[in-house]
Amino acid sequence: ASFAQYTVIVEEMDVPLNIAQKVASQNGADVSDTKALASIPPSAYLKAGMGKAETSTIHLASNGHYAVESGGSAENTTVVWNGKINIIMWDQKKVIQMTPEQIEQMVKGAQSMMEQIPNMPDISKMLENANIPKEQLEAAKKALAGMPKTKGAPKSKPMVSKTSQKATIAGNSASLYIVKEGDKTRGIWASSDNKALATKFKEMGEIMSALTEMAKKYEGTPEWELIPGTYPLAGVDISAGMFGQKNMRARSTKEIIKGEPSKKAFYIPGRAEGFQVGGMEVMMQGMPGMSTKNR
Repeated sequence: ASFAQYTVIVEEMDVPLNIAQKVASQNGADVSDTKALASIPPSAYLKAGMGKAETSTIHLASNGHYAVESGGSAENTTVVWNGKINIIMWDQKKVIQMTPEQIEQMVKGAQSMMEQIPNMPDISKMLENANIPKEQLEAAKKALAGMPKTKGAPKSKPMVSKTSQKATIAGNSASLYIVKEGDKTRGIWASSDNKALATKFKEMGEIMSALTEMAKKYEGTPEWELIPGTYPLAGVDISAGMFGQKNMRARSTKEIIKGEPSKKAFYIPGRAEGFQVGGMEVMMQGMPGMSTKNR
């Protein structure tokens, strides 16, 4: 692991259609043009969201450990890597701990489930027999076409193009790259100013190599592979959603603080503080239909 250390503060939000339309209009872009939408600076979407953005704080320590604090509206969560993954669900007072091997097995199980989708009943035929308007039927078929196919289906090779657009984000210069991969379009504002931070970002991603492989398959190739040696300061991700809608997410770095993060950022509470501690069974406890007997 590299020995540089940082704290990075990031703002991000899902972009609803009305905000996408507003920002597109302000920038003279067609809302149906995904490349144009991805080329608009993410800060424009975040500003138009008027306080709906969530803030995440990433702590990168010199010993290779990292912690990610997410203060979303649904759950106040911290993920700490210290040789194993610790997911701290503060509101529910739970700590879920998994080794890299356990994560890999979990991901393989999820992949196996996804690969069974083609063996399920033909949903398109079921839709045709349903009493729904023609316009909605066509939109639903189009959305279904983007769902994962068989295990042997060819994977789209990402196409990366560097544009002439530049910006300064969190004190670092960045260039805009447009990435097309399958039905996904991404605008990535990447910087080569800070090589040490770029290395730390890659290290953090590669630690979660099993999850990274799943993300490649269903979300897209990670930035450190698309644009090596750079740090992604901001981005806009667009993919096909249900009924012809688009799924959009915008993120932008607010601040980069150099220096060793506080040890408090890596603190993991235990049973003495009233937390349940264990594997995935701890997360499942209390969920509808999940029995907690004999645990």
